[in-house]
Amino acid sequence: MSPKRLATLTHWRRRAAFTGMVSLALCLIAVWLDRKTFLPSYLFAWLFFLGLALGSLSILLVHQLTGGRWGTVISQPLFAAAMTLPLLTVLFLPLLVVLPDLFVWAAPTAVAQSELVQQKHWYLNVPGFDLRAATYFVVWIGLVYGLRRLLLRRDRASDAAATKALRRLSIGGLIAYVLTMSGAAVDWIMSLTPEWYSTNFGLLTIVGQALSAFAFVVVAAVVLIDRSPTAAARDFHELGNLLLMFVMTWAYLAFTQFLIIWGEDLPHETAWYAPRAQTNWLWVAIAVFALQFVLPMAALLFRDVKRDPRLLAGLCAAVVGACWLDTAWLVTPPFRTQGFALRPFDVLATLGIGGVWLANVIGVLQRTPPFTDTTAPVQEAQQHG
Repeated sequence: MSPKRLATLTHWRRRAAFTGMVSLALCLIAVWLDRKTFLPSYLFAWLFFLGLALGSLSILLVHQLTGGRWGTVISQPLFAAAMTLPLLTVLFLPLLVVLPDLFVWAAPTAVAQSELVQQKHWYLNVPGFDLRAATYFVVWIGLVYGLRRLLLRRDRASDAAATKALRRLSIGGLIAYVLTMSGAAVDWIMSLTPEWYSTNFGLLTIVGQALSAFAFVVVAAVVLIDRSPTAAARDFHELGNLLLMFVMTWAYLAFTQFLIIWGEDLPHETAWYAPRAQTNWLWVAIAVFALQFVLPMAALLFRDVKRDPRLLAGLCAAVVGACWLDTAWLVTPPFRTQGFALRPFDVLATLGIGGVWLANVIGVLQRTPPFTDTTAPVQEAQQHG
């Protein structure tokens, strides 16, 4: 990385850290002024950045199994985003203190009034929630630090054993991630409406995280790129194809979940969609669908968009914004039953968590050398053969 780019990153890291710290200080005031209004904003902002970190981790694990130049291009920002998991763990701790203000099942009076919530109380209870959350973070942080150790060992010593260990870790890590994130999606999002359940929701959340993370790291890769336009065009063409795959998979799962619930028309299932379809939350859903599926789907059909790093980065920035809006659509309707309204607390929580998160990402980027792809020579030899 050139000294000029390092200086630019240092400048942006300081600005992000300052913005984040000031905003988090204002968040403390917001908690004191109106805790019940602020907490949903904090929860969805935290979940959005957690999705960027976990989605990056999952893509890193996939690349260790598949190889390819596409992963080498975005390996640095992927790794930097995944390494923010310890920070996000710390930012999660305040939520443990205010569970009854967010989750109906955590308030004894609310549990007593709902027979269905009582039936789920064996799972939805505060000690179980805390224990599962601790397990999730231990698994995720263990994966990212295990991945870091093996990546550095492989690149520094060209250790073949480290490459095999990376693949074993990736296989087990992906299984562990899918299982733990499925549980976390139930605990942190689905249980906001404890009457509702969906077997598809965990997978939908996982794909949404991968989509948001992939779009983010493509933008970061364009900022960090230091190669010829021809080489960049080849690499970003592959990234554009992968982005199209993530977009289509997310749309398929989201539509499948909606279609099944619409067809069954059961009260405990429609309880999820009722507040999101009978108010102006419906327009938010339409906006998310347009920005997260229709726009990228249409744009990525054109080769010129995929081969132009700036056009692709602009499209990915729109997808990241849509993912932020989608997270708000998933989390906040139970607290805003009258409809959607962008509140100052939404912006404040996003700037607070996002500022310190981005400063952490940039700090890791500055300290981490580019990773090599040991499968690239094999693939190139097969193509020439």
